[in-house]
Amino acid sequence: MYKIIKQKQKKQKNPFDKLVAAKHLLTSVPILLLITPNIAFAQPATTALTLRVVVNSNQDGIIQPDDVLTLREAIAIVNGNLPLEKLSTVEKSLVSSTNQSQITFQLAPGQTKITLESLLPALTTPGLIIDGTSQPGYDTNKSATAEIEIPIPIVEITSAADKEVFRGLTVAADNITIQGLSLHGFSSEHRDTASLPPGDIVILGMEKEQFVITRFPGKDYGLKNRRDAEGAEKRSKEVLLVLDGERSSKGNYFSKPAKNTIIKDNWLGITSGEEFPNKTSAFGVSVFNATDTTINRNRIANHEGSGIITGKLASNTQITENIIVGNGIAGMPDAIRLEGNINNSQVTSNLICANDGSGVYLFKPEGSVKYSQITLSTMVDAYDGLVFI
Repeated sequence: MYKIIKQKQKKQKNPFDKLVAAKHLLTSVPILLLITPNIAFAQPATTALTLRVVVNSNQDGIIQPDDVLTLREAIAIVNGNLPLEKLSTVEKSLVSSTNQSQITFQLAPGQTKITLESLLPALTTPGLIIDGTSQPGYDTNKSATAEIEIPIPIVEITSAADKEVFRGLTVAADNITIQGLSLHGFSSEHRDTASLPPGDIVILGMEKEQFVITRFPGKDYGLKNRRDAEGAEKRSKEVLLVLDGERSSKGNYFSKPAKNTIIKDNWLGITSGEEFPNKTSAFGVSVFNATDTTINRNRIANHEGSGIITGKLASNTQITENIIVGNGIAGMPDAIRLEGNINNSQVTSNLICANDGSGVYLFKPEGSVKYSQITLSTMVDAYDGLVFI
C-alpha cells in the first residue's frame, strides 16, 4: 500500500545524531485516523522516543535554544513537541536515550526553586518519571518527620507571585510517576464558569480527540467568545485541559482514564524549608479521571481545600502512609474528599490531623460505599474521622 523509497545512508557523526535520525524516521510514518460519527481518534503525529532529559535551570519563560534546559522545555521534549534538532548544542548534551522516559534535575545550589510564569504542558508520555530525587544533595535517609519518614525535597515548583497558575503538574497518560518534589502556590480565582479543580497535581486522563473545546473560561486563556475558543485549538493544546461541560462543535467530550499514576515522597503545600508558603494551593492531589492511582508517603498540608480530592473516576485509588495536616483553610475543609466512582479504593496507615473538617469525607460516591473497601488506620482529626453523605 505504501511505496518504499531507499535512500543512501549517511554515516552518523555521533550518538545524538542517531537519535535525531531516528526521530526523523518516526515522524515520516503516515498518520491514520479512525473516524466515527461523533469523534475522530487521532494518533500522535510522532511516536515519542524514550528520553532522559536533565533540567539544569530554574528559569521559566518562552522555549528557545540557549545554554540551559528548563522544566517547561524538558516536558515539551519528552512529549515530542520540541524537536531535538531545535535544541542548542549545550541543550543536546542534556538529552540522552534511555529505556524509560525521565526528567531529572541538576540545579545549581541555591537555585532549586522553579517559579512558573504560566501553566506547564500536560504530561502526555506514558511511563514518564519526574524525579526530584535525582537532584544532587537529596538524601533518602533524611526526614523532618518521625511518625512517617518522608525525605526532604530539594527541588521546589511554585508559581510567580504576580501570576495565576492554577495547576502544578497535570497527568494525562498512563504509568506516570512524580516523586521527590515540593509543589505549592497553585490556585485560581472563582469564576462563573470554572475549569477543573486547580491544585499541585491533577490527574485528568487522556484525550481521544486531538482538539476538543467544551467550556471556555475566557479569562483563564484570554478568550472572549466561543469563536475565539474554537480558533485557539490550533494555537495551544492547553485548551484541551478545559473539560467537563457543554457539548463542543465536534461532538461530546470523551476521555480515557489515566492508569497507574504514582505520587510518592512529595511535599505538597509545603516549601522545602518546611515553611508555610506565600501562596497557597487550592488542592494537593486531584484524581479527576483515573484508575489504579497510588498516593504514598507524601506530606500534604496548608491547602485552601482538601489535601486529596477525587472526581469523575478514581477507582482502585490507594492512599497510604501520607501525613495530611492543616488543610481546608478556605473551604471544602476535609483532609480527603472522595466522590465519583471510588470502587476498590483504600485509605490506610495515614496520619491525618488538624484539618478544618473531616478526616475522610465521602460525598455521594457512585455505587455502594461498602464495596469501595475504604479502611482507616492511624487517623486522628480535629473533627469527624469519617463522614458519609
